[in-house]
Amino acid sequence: MGPGALLLAAGLAAGEATYWFGTSEARTHVSFEAKTDVAAILGTTHRIEGSATIDGEAGTGKCRLRVPVGSLKTGVEGRDRVMLSEPWLDGARFPAIEFEGERGARAKGSTTWNVEGRLTLRGVSRDLAVAADVREIPEELAKKANLGAGRWVRARAEFRVPLSDFGIRIPERSIATVEDVWTVRVDLFGTTERPSAETASAPAEPGVEAGPVEAKAIALEGSAGTRYRFGVKPQFTSLEAGCETESGTFALSTSALSGAGVFDLGKGNGRLVLSVPTTSLRTGIAERDEELRRAGWFDAPAHPAIGFESTKVGRKEGTTWTVEGTLTIRGESRPISAAFDVREIPADRMKAAAWGNKGGLGLRGEFPLRLSDFGIPVPPALASRIRDEMRVRVDLVALKE
Repeated sequence: MGPGALLLAAGLAAGEATYWFGTSEARTHVSFEAKTDVAAILGTTHRIEGSATIDGEAGTGKCRLRVPVGSLKTGVEGRDRVMLSEPWLDGARFPAIEFEGERGARAKGSTTWNVEGRLTLRGVSRDLAVAADVREIPEELAKKANLGAGRWVRARAEFRVPLSDFGIRIPERSIATVEDVWTVRVDLFGTTERPSAETASAPAEPGVEAGPVEAKAIALEGSAGTRYRFGVKPQFTSLEAGCETESGTFALSTSALSGAGVFDLGKGNGRLVLSVPTTSLRTGIAERDEELRRAGWFDAPAHPAIGFESTKVGRKEGTTWTVEGTLTIRGESRPISAAFDVREIPADRMKAAAWGNKGGLGLRGEFPLRLSDFGIPVPPALASRIRDEMRVRVDLVALKE
């Protein structure tokens, strides 16, 4: 394979170039996730600083990236304060997480780059090897997506970080709710146009505490089984909807929810009703959040809640259940069906998590959703950023009443 064909396969132009990241929060998406059998934590940031110098012809490169610790958000303000405190990330003493990729090499005939370097977290540095997909954005797409001046690349990667490797010891009271190994995903756009100082130092969006809301009343009386209450704490709720396009990752999430359910775990059936306040949906970018709440999108003033009411809930096999029902968004109701993992959480596990003495129930699953089914059009100007079809991920914990 000749050099020209190799560059075409790798998706990068010939010659050495430096690409700067973090010039646009809308095109910077970093997420971190941890799950236990009790709860899930999903956090994001749209802040990153740094650059990568890449030689597209030689297939070599290096990078240096920096994430402000204070920009990390999980959707629950109290949890964020704990995360930034001394036993955890200790943001006051260690304000940044840094990765220095000392050696980057492209796999032959591929867009995959193997990057070896050092990750520094909480003042501790450890070796880290990451496989990243790196592609140059075609000029036509860059113009269509209004990326801006310069040549552009997109870099995506996923890796796992053991907290204990960086001197973070999970307190005894948190072992039930926080696992040691966290999954990190990055989706970054870089440009050869060096950012201004103002762009690089833009302040992070403040965290927003998710408040309780009331689900639509439903007569669950007469249903056999144990009654459960959803949304007792925002830490019990992790909802995310998102999609990936040629010009970025779009994701919105919330930790605000209320609801009720009756489950007969012996017979394998149940009923469920849930409600989410429309104004609680967050993307982490204030300007985009305002747009979502307008009439053309979720129209929060006219439709303050997103609701779900089950029509059939039953065990399929093992802990896998099928949940069918009606989802209502922006006044439009549509049937949905999804597979969920339903797990009983013993009272001693809830007690170990300092969440009371009652047992709980966990629901975890995902399903597709089309915006157009609910009267939400994707404007042509945003078609390169947002798809009509999204994936919805749900992780809920309910307490016995």
